[in-house]
Parts: sequence; C-alpha cells; structure tokens
Amino acid sequence: MALVGAIYKKPKRGATAKLGLITIGLVIAGVPIAGVSALFAHQQGLRHDWDIKGPPCPPARHSWRGIVLSREPHSFKYGGVDFAHPFGGADCASVPDGPFITRRAYYACQFSEPIIIAVSIGGRTTLFEPGPGRHATVSLRHGRIACVLGGWNEA
Repeated sequence: MALVGAIYKKPKRGATAKLGLITIGLVIAGVPIAGVSALFAHQQGLRHDWDIKGPPCPPARHSWRGIVLSREPHSFKYGGVDFAHPFGGADCASVPDGPFITRRAYYACQFSEPIIIAVSIGGRTTLFEPGPGRHATVSLRHGRIACVLGGWNEA
C-alpha cells in the first residue's frame, strides 16, 4: 500500500484554477473573433448576392400613364430614394461598399417584372423601362442611380 501512494502524485494546488483561467481566456478571445468572422462572412455574402450583372435598363419610351393606365403604383421609400413600379414585387438591401468590414453601404433594389420604374431622389425623377417579363436591379451608389436588367430569379 505504501508503494501505491509513492507513485501517485497529487496535483499541485492551483492547477485547476490555471486551467480554468486559460479556458476563460480562450472563450473571451474566441467570442469576438467568431463575431467578426460572422460579420465578414455576412457582408461578403451581401456583396456577392447583390452584384447583379446585366445590360443597362433602357430609358422610358412610353409615359407612365400610357403603361399603367389608372392603376395605382406600388410605391415605397428606401435609403432616401422614392421608388414606384406598377407590377411585380421589390426586394431591397443595404450592400456593404468596400472589400472589408465596413459601415459604408449603397442601396440596391431588385424588381420582378416591373415594366416601368420611377426613381425619385432630390426632387428629380428618373424613369426606366425594363419592359414586360424582365427583372431589373436599381442601385444608388455614390449619389448615382444605375439600373441593370437582371436579377436572381431571371429565367
């Protein structure tokens, strides 16, 4: 029995406390790192999803009333811009404007088959006429309005 007691070493006092402190330190360091990593992945996903490529939307050739007749348009405000479209739906997002984590953003709205889109900012209205059966994405970046034909659900 004396031999067994001689081989077994009792842990030093404080070894458990040191292990606990190391664990807490790793958790304290790991939580912000995980948060920053999740934010970066989210912003990269938005940049990728809202990078819609396509030809520019044609300017309106017809008058608003000539297309929509007496139909009330769907209208909404997003990012300080007023949008109106007679048909389809719209989906908008604030898209991070830069390669890394940033607070700067530009605004983008995707329209499903709007036929005509009115975009008003600062008292000036711009009309785009994507035409029937076409998706369009409008963005406001660095104070400039741009519209491209295309979107996620385009067949």
